[in-house]
Amino acid sequence: MNNYSINSDDDGDIIISGDVISDIAYEAAVNVKGISKFLPWSGRSLMSGKSVDDASKLIKVSADDAGIKLNFRIVISGGSKVTDVVMELQKTVKNSVQEVTGRTVSSVNVVVADMDIPAEK
Repeated sequence: MNNYSINSDDDGDIIISGDVISDIAYEAAVNVKGISKFLPWSGRSLMSGKSVDDASKLIKVSADDAGIKLNFRIVISGGSKVTDVVMELQKTVKNSVQEVTGRTVSSVNVVVADMDIPAEK
């Protein structure tokens, strides 16, 4: 994973790993109601629950002059309104990453890959 410059001045540079940014984003994202699973960007396995060993597999991080860009793939819980869940995810993650890193988050892109609809009884 790449490293991103947070601040450069006469005292030196502050660099943060993309893995750390992924961890910050994931910790914020798991608190959003209506998300059933986070999907990795590579492979076919599903990641569910509230803990993960490597958030960098679930969140793509990139940066440019406009700021940090984060990309998620999620499964929405049945009965949840897709737009409400996605907007809450975007807001929560953006605020958290900006607060912790001090760097602008220019976008939180979300791919809704599926919806968990419980089987009828």
